[in-house]
Parts: sequence; C-alpha cells; structure tokens
Amino acid sequence: MPREPHESLNLRFYEPEKPRAHSVPAIALSQSLEALQRVVHLLAMRREGHAPGRRLRPSAELQTRYQLVCDLPTDGSYMAPVRVEGAGLLGASEIPLLVKELCGLLSAIGNASEPDLEISIADETWRRFALEALERLAPPRATGVELEILVNSTPLMDTVKARPFIERIMRAPTRHRAPGVVIGEFKRIDFMKREITIRHLKTARDLSGVYSDYVEENLLEHPRATILVYGTIVRNAQGRPTSIDHVERIEAVDLDPVSIRDFVVGNVKVLALQELTAIISFDESELLFTAEIPSLRLSVHSESRALLDDAITDELELLWKRYAKAPDDTLTRAAQVLKGRLLVAFEESTADAP
Repeated sequence: MPREPHESLNLRFYEPEKPRAHSVPAIALSQSLEALQRVVHLLAMRREGHAPGRRLRPSAELQTRYQLVCDLPTDGSYMAPVRVEGAGLLGASEIPLLVKELCGLLSAIGNASEPDLEISIADETWRRFALEALERLAPPRATGVELEILVNSTPLMDTVKARPFIERIMRAPTRHRAPGVVIGEFKRIDFMKREITIRHLKTARDLSGVYSDYVEENLLEHPRATILVYGTIVRNAQGRPTSIDHVERIEAVDLDPVSIRDFVVGNVKVLALQELTAIISFDESELLFTAEIPSLRLSVHSESRALLDDAITDELELLWKRYAKAPDDTLTRAAQVLKGRLLVAFEESTADAP
C-alpha cells in the first residue's frame, strides 16, 4: 500500500540526562511499540462497532489489517519512524481516518487535556482501555528514557508531561452513576442493539444508552425532536454526562422561544409595546424549565414545560399589579427600577379585556 505522509509518526526516544545519546534500551523500544500497536487495535475495534467488554482482543484478521510497521531509525536521539499498514487493500480507506483519530488522542494526552480526551474517546469503557495502553507507552522509569511522538515534525505528546497526566486520570475516582435526566437532540436509533443516541444540548456530545422495549414506540413518534431522556446517567468528575446506562423513558419537549404579546389583569388587557421573547431552557440538575425575559431581567421556573407558558403569564400579572400600578413612594429603589422596565415594555389597553 502506498504510504501517505500523514500516516507516519516519529517516535523520538531520548534520555534527559544524556541528550546526545543515539541508542535506546530494547525494553523501552519494545514496550512503547507494543503499547502503540495496542492503541491502534483499540481504535480500529471501536470504529468497527465492537462492544467494549471486560477484555478486548483484536481478531487475527483485524491485526492483519492494522499493523504498526517500523521504518529504519534516523538521527535525533533515537528516532523510530512508524506507520500503520494493512494487508492488501483491506482497511486501506480506513487507515487515514484511524491515524487521524490516533493523532487526536495523542494530542489530547500531550496537552494534558481531560475535555479533549473525552471528546476523542467519549465512551468511558473504551477510554479506560486506551489509557491502560497509553500508560505503557511511556518507557519504564528505570531506563531513564522518555518518548516524544511527532507527526510531520509537529509534536503530539511527550511522556515527561503525559506520564503524570495519565497516572492522575487512571487513579481518579470512577465515574458516578445516578438516576437523572439529560436533554438533547434525537440523533439516531439502533434497533438491533436497542440503543438510542442523542446530541447533548449543553456539551454538544453524543450520549448513547440502551432503552427498554416500551420506549421504542415513543422514540419513533418524535424523530429529530428535542427530548428529555430519563434513566441512569453516567457523569464524570466535573459533573458532565458521559453516557446513559439505561433509558427508562423519553419525553419530547419544545424549547422554541415564546413571544409575549399581552396578558390580562382583572378585566384590563396589558399590551406589549415592543417585541418581547422568553428564552426557554431546561436545568438538568434542578429538573426545572426556565423562561428568561432579558429586557425585563426576569426568570420564571416550572417543573413542567406544559405549565411554563401559564407561569410566565401569572408572573407578569403579579408584577404588573404589585409594581407597575404601585405609587413610587411605596416601592424600594430596586422595585422602582423594575416598575420602570415594566412601563417601558407594556401599556394598558383602553378597551376592556374579553
């Protein structure tokens, strides 16, 4: 298979205490190459839809299609060019995509960026397998050797910085699972695996989870909808959702902005003098829908989206009676400011409300 420039990586082994050394202990070279090959196989298995279990062993056929090949070493402490190569045409079109994923993963490790690492491998189980391999990518400490990986002369990672980062992530508390709800755009459904995937609204990450039989009919009724997904939610140390262990039910919701034109206080209609829009959102931690009216600096909450519109109207009616119609000398300074915003935004109609 012709070699593409972007398919080559350079592994530079060096000794910080001996910067001009042009050799490397065999144990350091063999361990790092074996670990990098393991990462390649893991990414290949993930791309091909293998389910992560307690053990992940690549088949003989997959090992043939994704081989890590070493070219002749070059100067630069000890520089070992490596590339991914497949037998014949098997996997040829997939190799550039896999190498791109590999470079993204190594870059996330090199930058010690946990968010980038989670973007690179979103699934926690796959990420744990990859981290175990990446931990062995660093040469044994006893050798005094470190490893820098480059692509097209651009550094991706150096074990001096990556080693402590990987150790910290590997030893961090495991993700916590708890009943909860996440909101996102319905993205796809896998009927064979009974798995739903949504694009999480807040993090823009894809979250997948296995659903119960009775959920499927509801899913089909709401293609491309914004949905609430109730189930066992897996969250990382920062509280961000990473996956859904089990989907118990879904609920389609409308988060489109709400236009406010009028409301009624007693038998008087109050009309909007300008275009007023309430921005709708859902708070996963509080399980509350929120309507924000920026021009009034007003927030209204409801446990149900169906009741939120009424909650907006009720709040405006209360504010109009309590503040807009009250004499200034009975109001605090802050209340007078709110009254001013209300009078700029609304006026009472001269015609009686129906």
